[in-house]
Amino acid sequence: LMQDLLAYGRPVAPVFHEMPLKQVVEVAMRACTSIAAKHRVTVSAAFSDDATVVADRDRLGRAIENVIMNAIQHSSPESRVVVATRHRDKCAEVVVRDEGRGFTPGDLPRVFEPFFSRRKGGTGLGLALVHQIVTEHGGEISAANAAGGGAEVVISVPAKS
Repeated sequence: LMQDLLAYGRPVAPVFHEMPLKQVVEVAMRACTSIAAKHRVTVSAAFSDDATVVADRDRLGRAIENVIMNAIQHSSPESRVVVATRHRDKCAEVVVRDEGRGFTPGDLPRVFEPFFSRRKGGTGLGLALVHQIVTEHGGEISAANAAGGGAEVVISVPAKS
């Protein structure tokens, strides 16, 4: 909680470098391996693009890791979380989709607000911090219910031309 409060209230100045988005996503996925095993959730990749982005590897990685962890924590045992990358217009996107309950319509407008959480023991700072990091990268984040059920969070950051 203290780390999240400090990170949200006093963010570190990002250091941007050019890098393949796929590498950042792969590191974030590996960081979630133990929590996925604990929850008996399979995390799989669906990389359709190897877009290059200009990003702070640690901060963007932390944001992606947080979204993956949320998806795992809201998934039932024996379900799946899919992490995909894709290229749209001039943006590189990371899509995290789970097979959980999804968002209630009343919660969707609030998911990126600080201190808003429906998860038992949640601080409500995770997605607020993710929003902050994505914004500092000149990107956008959205949350929705997936067409086949579950939740889908999309992180979109400018791609290097």
